[in-house]
Amino acid sequence: MEEIDFKNPVWKSLVLKKKQVVLNFLPAKILLSRLQLSITNESKAEDIEQAAKEIFQLYLKSKDLPNAKKDILLLINK
Repeated sequence: MEEIDFKNPVWKSLVLKKKQVVLNFLPAKILLSRLQLSITNESKAEDIEQAAKEIFQLYLKSKDLPNAKKDILLLINK
């Protein structure tokens, strides 16, 4: 499995709703929904960066769980 990296733009794309995927990992679905609701057109770059970091950190901590692995492969390879 590829290493996940915060520098990958996929994390910001997720919170900005630029990348639409069907996630398998329930905690990530819940967190992503909350983060997407909190990001608006007027959000500062720091807020977007923090939201992207939150979803990334969840996947980093959970990378050994089966559904998290599926999502990571889906996100990184898309």
